[in-house]
Amino acid sequence: MDVRVGMETRCQMPGYSMPVKTSFLNEDCLVPDRNGLPVSRKGEVLDRDCFERMKDKYYELRGWDVGTGMQMSEKLNELGLSDIATELCSKGLAK
Repeated sequence: MDVRVGMETRCQMPGYSMPVKTSFLNEDCLVPDRNGLPVSRKGEVLDRDCFERMKDKYYELRGWDVGTGMQMSEKLNELGLSDIATELCSKGLAK
């Protein structure tokens, strides 16, 4: 996601449940289970609350703001991207 080109910050889910569909590279929607063994999730429905919790964890692990999905200037600086942090902060696109 790059907020500099107008991409949404925190990913939004439609107002209905999202069915898990096939993809070109993973026709059977195989994902590892808790034991690391492949299991198909094809046809299952993604629960909205579960999706929101996954997004929270995703943003948290990356050092982004969980509420908005915006990059945090501290994390950008830590990664050596202080010029980007300065640019995004000046435009209100980072916290």
